[in-house]
Amino acid sequence: MDRIINILSLVLGIVSLGYAFYSTHQLTKGMKIGALQHIRFLINRMEEEKGKQPPDSTQWRAMHHTQQDLESLFNNLQKMFSIPDNQAPH
Repeated sequence: MDRIINILSLVLGIVSLGYAFYSTHQLTKGMKIGALQHIRFLINRMEEEKGKQPPDSTQWRAMHHTQQDLESLFNNLQKMFSIPDNQAPH
């Protein structure tokens, strides 16, 4: 009887450990994608606001530079997180 309990405990321990690794992986992936989604949202919002300004204005140029900085940040984080283009938010 003790042997059965020990084997059952070992199996449940292995399953629990596997689930812990899986949960951590899913949480980490969600955080990475969430950060990229937020940056993509800011890039898209900046594009909308730029459309309200004449292209030769100081405001448009400032927003354009900020948008380029956000794009660069997005690309760097995507590479750092090893997220392929087909999984990155667009």
